Amino acid sequence: MSGPEPEPPECPTHCSSCATPCAPLPPSATGPVPLARNLATALAVEAAELLEPFQWLTEEQGRNLDAGTRAAVEEELADVLLYWCVCGQAGLDLQRGGACEDREERRKYPVDKARGSSRKYDAL
Repeated sequence: MSGPEPEPPECPTHCSSCATPCAPLPPSATGPVPLARNLATALAVEAAELLEPFQWLTEEQGRNLDAGTRAAVEEELADVLLYWCVCGQAGLDLQRGGACEDREERRKYPVDKARGSSRKYDAL
């Protein structure tokens, strides 16, 4: 007879491994390769859920989240991160896409014109 199951570890507040992309999971672990369209839909839903904990907060409350709200935000961010990790299974290269987006944003919003401005690129 075995003893009681151990309690799961507490969720860390900060995860140092989140700064690096997740390796794609082997197909045997994930089932069929997800469609990019399905990933985009799921990610949009999770991103919308990320807004829910902030829904009726004042600016001050949004800057100083209580423990319960912080936990809810962290859980929703984890859901977004999980979909991000699965993108490799659908053949999506987020590093390449991010680099392309960065170049485009730098072209549209040159620092000397855009710093301190909230204007759209075509109004700079």
